[in-house]
Formats: sequence, structure tokens, C-alpha cells
Amino acid sequence: MSDPKTAHAPRRASAAATLVAACAVLAGALVACEIAAGLFRPWNDARLAPAAGLLHGYGLYVGPGETGPLWSWIYGPVGPFAYLPAAWLPTPATAVAAGLVWTAALVLGSGRAL
Repeated sequence: MSDPKTAHAPRRASAAATLVAACAVLAGALVACEIAAGLFRPWNDARLAPAAGLLHGYGLYVGPGETGPLWSWIYGPVGPFAYLPAAWLPTPATAVAAGLVWTAALVLGSGRAL
């Protein structure tokens, strides 16, 4: 006769695996919805503009007496350099979409190999 404490263990493990899979699908759907909604947020293209400007030969910072675009970028250069691959894409919409996917990968994959 089986032990009553372990008789339901396979069923519990199966239920736990199903719950984990359902949560993973839901989390993936939420990330996909946020990426899709991000295409319509006005600041995403402005945040990608410094990376696109670097590709066109502009600097990130304009000093006294210099000419060039005034970005809304007041931080260090890591952000624009991180988004250079997205800025290489041919249209602004695809660049913003790639930037959103890259952001999700950086945020959700931080601390782990992507």
C-alpha cells in the first residue's frame, strides 16, 4: 500500500508545472502587449534619437560655440550606444519596435545570459 503523504505527489507536481506554464504564457503575453503599446508612446522615438544621431555623425553633447542637434539626453553615453543596433534599422517604426524588444530583453534578462 502506498504512503498517503506521497500518493498525491505526482498530481501536485503536474498541477504546479501547469501553473508555472500558464504564468509563463501570461507573462509573455503581457510583455508582448507592452511592446505593442510602446509603439504609440511619444517618448520612445525621442529616446532613440541620440542613437540615430550618432549614426549620422552627430555628437551626443553640444558644447559652447558648437552647432548640432540638442538632444533630450543628459546622461552618459551608454544608452545611445546600447541602442545603436535598433537605430540601424531602415524605418523609425522598426527601430522603435526593435528598441522596445531590446529594452524588454535587457530588463527581463538582467543578470543572466541573453
